[in-house]
Amino acid sequence: MPNSRGAVVSYALPTKSQSIALTANATGLTAVTYSETALAGPSTAISVSGGNNQTGPPSTMLKYPPVAGVTDKYGNPVANASVTFSDAGAGGTFSANPVLTGVLGKAKVSYTTPPTTGTVNITAKVGGVATPATFTETVK
Repeated sequence: MPNSRGAVVSYALPTKSQSIALTANATGLTAVTYSETALAGPSTAISVSGGNNQTGPPSTMLKYPPVAGVTDKYGNPVANASVTFSDAGAGGTFSANPVLTGVLGKAKVSYTTPPTTGTVNITAKVGGVATPATFTETVK
């Protein structure tokens, strides 16, 4: 909306996480550039990104770590989200718990299988998301 000092412009940030440069120009004046950053919103989804459907012997670290991906409502990766892994008391161990997501929204944890054989369901949960990501691993 124009005023006595010039024009006022509003700008809505995009839904994709990114850096944005906005430049203001006026005849006879030096252009001014503003830098803005659109960041991911809160966590709205968690999914299996790797390390699913493996088979390993008892009391052995799985070859590939379970990896959970966390995104916001626009599909942007959410960094620094706290992800908690659980094997529901199956008897395995995690290298760390909880695990923070990196800049790509991924939380990765090493898992050592329990001493008994069978199917182990590992869940990954993040605050604000009702449905966990579920990994299915076989110990034999």
